[in-house]
Formats: sequence, structure tokens, C-alpha cells
Amino acid sequence: MATVAIDLDPDYSRVCRWDGSRLQIARLAAGIARHEWNQWPALIAPGAGDAMICRSLRRPWAQDLDQLFAAARARKVAECRVIDPAVDGDPGLAAAVEVMRMHRLAAAMTLECNGTVVQCASIERGVVTAARRRRLEGRDDIARTSAATELLGEILDVPRETRFPGTAGPTTLIAFGMHGPEIADAVARAAEIPLTLIPPHAADLSAVGLLLLDAVLTFRRELPQGPSESASLRETFRRLMDEAGRAVILRGGDFDDTVVDRFVEIASGGGTHSRLIPVESLKDGTSIADACGDASQFAAMIRVRIETPKPPVLTAPFEWITA
Repeated sequence: MATVAIDLDPDYSRVCRWDGSRLQIARLAAGIARHEWNQWPALIAPGAGDAMICRSLRRPWAQDLDQLFAAARARKVAECRVIDPAVDGDPGLAAAVEVMRMHRLAAAMTLECNGTVVQCASIERGVVTAARRRRLEGRDDIARTSAATELLGEILDVPRETRFPGTAGPTTLIAFGMHGPEIADAVARAAEIPLTLIPPHAADLSAVGLLLLDAVLTFRRELPQGPSESASLRETFRRLMDEAGRAVILRGGDFDDTVVDRFVEIASGGGTHSRLIPVESLKDGTSIADACGDASQFAAMIRVRIETPKPPVLTAPFEWITA
């Protein structure tokens, strides 16, 4: 069984296929806005027994995936997992963390730039400790370099012992994205970072990184009476934990090896504005009332993160595919 990862942008898409030993990569001028799925390369198309991982700048509607499956001649796949970066994590950063582990880096900064947005983060021992994004005022190299340097400067202004506690040695800049490698050298010099690392497939690292994300399962139940009744809230979370435990076992995992986060989701404005409040911050009736404000809809939510084996996609033989 192979895994096909698709990173959908408004005007183009990055696609990669991993069969356990070889990586195939394609970049298509077909995106959410254009729907030119006929460009799908047959060699990368998912088969009936394959798995699919899909990320989009907006959550794909069923129609989008139906059209994509039809063009790929694969209406049915073993599993189709839609990635929400806010829940599952950023695939580019996941790949950068794997690069850090491969090279045994003690501390690293990442620079991702796609021409519209610059994203910078700091990583210490495989954990992303800060992430910041900034939209660019222009698309030329000067605007990208300036925005990236400013963002890195803001993070680097934090004392190293706070930013990278217990870490010695130099910081490495890991650059990826469509334009990140182009400006990495200038940004590293301006930020006085001594070493720059550009990973394999840097321009398509967000698609390759989809293969490196841990699995995240989300379980949710409405709270018609709100979260103020603590006994009812505890019972709801108990049922969600039971449901999550069964789901992990069905996936062949061990619930004791997962990371579980519990939230109360509150929404106002007819559900158009929502936010998540960690259960640990809801200690008493007063804090619950303060947190809820004028919210009118409530739900209990559990996220279960299952650490998955990381395939060696960054060191495996690879092949570029054209449509």
C-alpha cells in the first residue's frame, strides 16, 4: 500500500507518493481555485488500496475531493485524511523537525516563505517552541528578506537560555518553501546564524512533511447546558475518553502512548466565532463564566495525538513526475 500526500494551494498543488522505498514528487498548476484536476499525473494517482493525506488552505469541500478522485481515476482509497494545520500541526515544520533529528542539531531556526507569507519558528530538541507568521507587503526578494530577518530578529532577541534552555552550540537555519532557500543566505547573515541547511525537496517540503505528521484524532460532543455544571462536564469527558480509547485500539495503537488534550469549545455569533479553552484553565465556576462571556454554544472536545513511525522520505531515492 502506498501513501499519496497532496498539498492544495489556490493556484497549484504539490503531490508526492511514498511506496515504502521510493518517493515520487509532482508540482501541478491545479489548485483549489482552478480545479484543473485533469493534470493529475497517472503515475502518482492513488489506487484503491492506497491511503491519501490532503491539506488545503481551506478545508476541501466534498466536491473538491470527488473531482480530484475522478481525475485521478481513484474514487475509493483505503483512507483519506484531511489535515487541518491548526489541529494536526504544520507539515513543513514537521519535516524541518525531522531534518533536525537527522542531522542531530541541538537547536534550529526555520524559515518558510511562499511569496505571500513568511513563517519563522524555533526548534529545540525536536519541539517547536515558537512560531510566527507575517504577510508580505510585496513579493520581491527584498520584501521577503526584510520580513524574514525582522521575524527571526524578534525570536532571536529572546535570551538563548529562555529560547533554547539547556542547549549549547550554534543555531542552524533550516530553509524551505518556494522562496525560503533563495533568501536564506542573506537572512542568516543578517541574523548572524552561522549555518544554513536546505533540505532535499525544500520547495515541496510541505507535501513531503504530510507523510511525517503524527496522527491526530478529534472527538467532540455538544454541551446543551453549557460547561458550568462540573459533574455533567466530567461525565461528558469520561465518555469521550472511552470513545477515544476504542478508536486508538482499532488503529492498532496503545492509548498509554498517546498525548491527550481536553478543551471546551465556545462559540458566539451563531457559531461563526469559536475558540478552544483548555480544561485545565477551568478550575471553578467563576473562571468558567469569565471564559464563556457571551458565548451561546458549547462543546467538549478531546484531541488525541498518536506518534507514528517516520518513514525515511528525506533520504530515499526520488523521482520527479510531470503531468
